[in-house]
Amino acid sequence: ARLLTQLASDEDRVAIVRFNAESQDIIGRLQPVGNRSNRQSLVESVQPPADYERAGGYTRIDLGLSRAVQVLKTAEGPARPRYVILLTDGVPTQAGSRPQDQAIKQSVAELERLGAQVFPVFLCNEKAGCPDDSFVKRTMGKVPDKAKTADELLQVFSAVFAKMKPDLHVVDRRNAAGDIEFKIREAHG
Repeated sequence: ARLLTQLASDEDRVAIVRFNAESQDIIGRLQPVGNRSNRQSLVESVQPPADYERAGGYTRIDLGLSRAVQVLKTAEGPARPRYVILLTDGVPTQAGSRPQDQAIKQSVAELERLGAQVFPVFLCNEKAGCPDDSFVKRTMGKVPDKAKTADELLQVFSAVFAKMKPDLHVVDRRNAAGDIEFKIREAHG
């Protein structure tokens, strides 16, 4: 979230929602990224939970997407392209909760009606591997991008960002010296 906020244009607006057993607004309304000082304030507001144990540890994708719908429905200002990046470490979990499939399908459909593109991204656990794609395919109609390492996550975010802003830089990979290489795509469209 911090990286994408740093890469955003001054006129772009961002909102950030954390979800586990509940959804929590980090930046709850779409906020203009704005100048350097405002951007830095937004970046600094994105902090990990103080207590992971109390945070719940569940994966309630339905709550995160439902909150994204609410944020976009109440957005003020000029119409702009809309994107939702769903960053999760797995498929939905929470003992005793009802299945999330229908709620997720409804939220994705509503986000699409609102003109938003949804980009699901899985953070994979090196021990457990990556979750099966079937849940995201079934509920969102998409194949999620996956990242096992920080480098892979940077590449995934760069690819997503290039879809959002095709004329900007994209991180392709590291070169033989281990340095990140940038390529500029030709302007198109």
